[in-house]
Amino acid sequence: MAATTPSPVAAERLPATVGPSRGWHAHPALLALALAAASTYAAFASGATHGSQQARLEVLLVLIALGAMVSWASGGGIRWQTGRAATAGLVLLVALAVWSALGLLWSITPDGTWLEANRAIAYALVVALALALGSSDPRAPERMIALLLASASLVALYALGTKVVPGWRIPGLFDLDDATALSRLRAPLGYFNALALLCALALPVSVTAGQAT
Repeated sequence: MAATTPSPVAAERLPATVGPSRGWHAHPALLALALAAASTYAAFASGATHGSQQARLEVLLVLIALGAMVSWASGGGIRWQTGRAATAGLVLLVALAVWSALGLLWSITPDGTWLEANRAIAYALVVALALALGSSDPRAPERMIALLLASASLVALYALGTKVVPGWRIPGLFDLDDATALSRLRAPLGYFNALALLCALALPVSVTAGQAT
């Protein structure tokens, strides 16, 4: 039997053979979840602005950054493609962190200066990870909107729970015991203005999510 070759038109319809994809690999999704988890932890740790809570958050951010770097180096889905304005903003944050660290040379409270330097480094890491996420996933804004709205909703529900069901607790998870301290809502951030600011920041996110649906 004579072998037949496909016509040029038929050949055009044949699916192209491609190698292993280096696109999604679930790594950008994991990065989005990790950033949302870090922000949720910070909210439920009174902002994670001092003490062991701040140290835990900073260690968590470093681990997330290391994971993103490994994914980027191995072609696992994390990319880095940012514009000049975003890069300039990140460079300024890094410069702030470096300047804060240099303050150790003349600071009269070096322990406080070291904490502020670590905090500035954490800010730079978060911005760098957010830029990497935006570069890696075209749907990163929609995904982060959903995750951040869920995180803000948990915080708001916790704050309301301290007044609606004060004293209710689940051992090892949370304790709604903030109702007797002040009449204003402030838990879990510990400061009513911080709670109000978080809810205010979540408002445009919720509006955007509603328009998208």
